[in-house]
Amino acid sequence: MPFIRIYIDKSISKENKKEISNAIYNSLIESFNIPVKDKFQVFIEVDKEDLIFPDEYLGNSYSNILFINITCKEVRTKEQKRNLYELCAKTISEKTKIKKDNIFITIIENHQDNWSFGNGIAQLME
Repeated sequence: MPFIRIYIDKSISKENKKEISNAIYNSLIESFNIPVKDKFQVFIEVDKEDLIFPDEYLGNSYSNILFINITCKEVRTKEQKRNLYELCAKTISEKTKIKKDNIFITIIENHQDNWSFGNGIAQLME
């Protein structure tokens, strides 16, 4: 049930956005074992000058960054998270011209009581 926000330069093509979306989704299925129909994503397109980042940080060289923010339940292991980061970066860089260095991923975890999938109902609340 992750909810994904993808902050991206407006110049990225529709085809590349589709590849990015599928890469993240498939990586979540493989790494986090999410259900197949669990695809909730939003692309937030911004002007390139509104993506603020250094040229280099922690051994990464940035040129045109892609921010991926994943909100999910707090049940994943460090190994699952490492696998997700690696698989997302690898797949996105293989399917698009975005370099692995430019793929910045964050995970924000919360409790399952913090989700409503519609109708004003907390479907996962115990």
